[in-house]
Amino acid sequence: MDLQLESRAALATGASRGIGRAIALGLARGGVKPAVAARRVNLLEGLAREAVYYRHRDAGRRRNEPLRL
Repeated sequence: MDLQLESRAALATGASRGIGRAIALGLARGGVKPAVAARRVNLLEGLAREAVYYRHRDAGRRRNEPLRL
């Protein structure tokens, strides 16, 4: 299903594990730039690297732009 979200941003909360993590990665696979929030910041760093990989693998680019709130 194409939700026409490519190149948009979305916020996924509770993203350090479980369904929040799955949602963030699913959004990244769909071309969305996910902003993630959770209490376990150390787990978010690994998620950020993985999401950046999925989002940019087709374009051959890899970058990380952390959002600090």
